[in-house]
Amino acid sequence: MSKKISSEFIGSLFSTYTSQVVSLLSSFLQVILINKNFGVDIYGQLVVVASTAGFFSSLLTARSSETVALFFKREQLEGNDESSKFILFLGLFVDLLTAIVLVLLIYALSNFIAAAFLQDSNLSDEINLYSYVTFFVFLRGPFLGYLKAKEMFLQINIVTMLESVIKVSLIAILIFYTTQLDLKRIVAAFLIASIAAFSVAAIFASTSYAEDYKRDSFVVEFNRELLKEYWNFNLKTFASSTLKAGSENIDNLVLGYFLNAESVGIYQTMRKLFFPLSFLTSPLPMLMLNKMITAYSNEQFKRLNRIISSTNKYLVVPIFLISIAVYLLAKPYLTYQNIKIVDDFNIIFSLMLSYFVLSAFQWWMRNFIVMHRPDIPIYTNALLSLNSIWIPILLFNLSYFSSKGLLTISLASVLAYFPSWLIGIIVYHRFVRLKGVL
Repeated sequence: MSKKISSEFIGSLFSTYTSQVVSLLSSFLQVILINKNFGVDIYGQLVVVASTAGFFSSLLTARSSETVALFFKREQLEGNDESSKFILFLGLFVDLLTAIVLVLLIYALSNFIAAAFLQDSNLSDEINLYSYVTFFVFLRGPFLGYLKAKEMFLQINIVTMLESVIKVSLIAILIFYTTQLDLKRIVAAFLIASIAAFSVAAIFASTSYAEDYKRDSFVVEFNRELLKEYWNFNLKTFASSTLKAGSENIDNLVLGYFLNAESVGIYQTMRKLFFPLSFLTSPLPMLMLNKMITAYSNEQFKRLNRIISSTNKYLVVPIFLISIAVYLLAKPYLTYQNIKIVDDFNIIFSLMLSYFVLSAFQWWMRNFIVMHRPDIPIYTNALLSLNSIWIPILLFNLSYFSSKGLLTISLASVLAYFPSWLIGIIVYHRFVRLKGVL
């Protein structure tokens, strides 16, 4: 049995990292194609538009993918098939309603967003169009949650790869087969990719669901107690996400407001350099979620600690090597895209590296906090949001930092993120001491 589990995990790990490689390469190629052919200012506009949609997504989402995975898995482990079906349909309803509200909200504010952060009110149509990209991202959330609970990681990775490949392929087609290269066409390409990813996720989940429940697939029993529990849990995750909205892509919006879209494009092009660090650790929360849930639910706290500590030990050397490689490639990468190397490059690089290294080693934190104290993210996200807003605004209003755009926003990101990261570490160490693990 252990060999079977081990081989299944290795297979999931391989497919997930393959997906991450494809997504990473597609993302790099996408940035290069846009910067070289559309211009870094157009790329900056795209980032601001996506950041705005991301901000409102965080403001409204209750993270149904995560919630559905947690509740569905729990009900299945307890043999409650009817309850697991109810959870899935509940997640679909909540995300559909939220997606509709999101589109209406973005439409209502698009003129203000275009004028304030893009400094061009004529780009409101592009913002409205991008709202539909986010609409389909929302709708696929419960389907991905179901696939996570079923440990169908290959299917999840196919969805991820498909979206990435379609995006970069359509951008390449625009460059080589059309003469009009503008932001609206890029957003349209993203929308096509989002619809395709949603469709494939829905097909995968529906096919598996039909096999599991056969004739009774659409017969769902209402469960008042489970609805109450799900609702209470969702209120906490909703509050957590809403409070975190201030930290989601706020750096791009602050740069767009105080400087311009071109500065945003340069900033995000530099941050792309560190995506190999994200690539290294981003599959781990999904791959380790069920293992962590099982260990925590069965009160196997030493096993839970071993999962976290042993994984982090394996990460030390790869993170160090990636950091060196990224530094060596940084200047040629930027120069190739006709981006000037700024005077404070080494300091900016060090600040960005610090942010991504901290993020890499905390891959486990969200899974643990949601299981142990789902109320804590409410406070940490509120703190992170407040810090992400007032710290960069304060720095940009100081004479020394006002003219150092990339340095200022990079420093602000680290200062805003560190307190929330430290709180998570303190909570975990108190937990392991209380349970006698250390």
